[in-house]
Amino acid sequence: MSNVYNHRQMVPSAPLSSRVADLLETLRNEYDLLTQEVSGLRLYKDEYEQRVGSQISEMQLVQQNFYELERAHTKIRQQYEEEIMRLRRELEARGGPP
Repeated sequence: MSNVYNHRQMVPSAPLSSRVADLLETLRNEYDLLTQEVSGLRLYKDEYEQRVGSQISEMQLVQQNFYELERAHTKIRQQYEEEIMRLRRELEARGGPP
């Protein structure tokens, strides 16, 4: 049986060591690009964490101010109610309307 197809052995266009060097250079370039990207993402993450931390601190300050205002409101309201009760008792003591 004769072989109908002519088979040629594939011969690399460049020597093997040159191809390996090219592949290693490509791999090195990809690694460098990924390293740069990771560095950029780390900076972005750090900036994001700083902003979030700042906003959390600001919210805690707002919350603290709110609680202080609430306490002051409660204290003033209590003083007004006590004053109103005192004035009503004084009015009743004078014989005014209850």
